Amino acid sequence: MHFTDDYLLSVRDLPRQPGSFDELYAQVTLPWENDLVKLSDPEPELHFMAQSVSDGVLLTINGELAWEGSCARCLQPAEGDFDLSATELFFYPEAAKAAEANTKDVDIDPLPTVVDDQIDIEAILRDEIMLALPMLPLCDEDCEGLCATCGEAWADLPADHVHAEVDPRLAVLGQLLANQENEQSGESPA
Repeated sequence: MHFTDDYLLSVRDLPRQPGSFDELYAQVTLPWENDLVKLSDPEPELHFMAQSVSDGVLLTINGELAWEGSCARCLQPAEGDFDLSATELFFYPEAAKAAEANTKDVDIDPLPTVVDDQIDIEAILRDEIMLALPMLPLCDEDCEGLCATCGEAWADLPADHVHAEVDPRLAVLGQLLANQENEQSGESPA
C-alpha cells in the first residue's frame, strides 16, 4: 500500500481475499481549518490499515492531531488535541453497482468506491478532521471571557471589578431623587 498522489492510496498489492490486510504509516498534508482553529502540524504522521472484505476494502485511519487557535471567549491563544479515528468501506465497482441497484432510494449519495485499485481518502479525512476541530475553541473550560464594558479579560481583572453605569433612561429619575434629597436637607437644587 502506498500513495500515488496526495490523497490517492493504492491498494493494488492488497489481495482480494477477505481478511488480507496491509498497513502504512505516512505523513499526509492536511490543509483544512476553519476561521477560529487550524491544525498545529499540517503534515502529521497517520496510520492507515486496509483490510480486504468481500465487497471491497475496509480502511481504518488513526492518528493524534493537535490544534491551535484563539479562544472564542477571551481571544487568548488556545490549543488542544484529539485522536483521529476513521473507518470507511470502499466498495469494489461491481459491489457498489449491486448495492445501489438494491436500494430503492433514488437520492442516495454514491458509495465510496475503489477506482483503478486506488481509494481517495480526501473526503473521509476532511470530514473527520473538520468534525473533530472545536467550533468554539476555549483557552480553558472555565474561561469567563471579556468584560463587556472595558474589554479586558475577566481572568486579569480583580474580583471586585465593576463599572458604575446608569441607564440613560433612568438618569432623569436619579436627578429627581437628588433634587428631592437636596430640598429635604435645605440645600438648593443643582
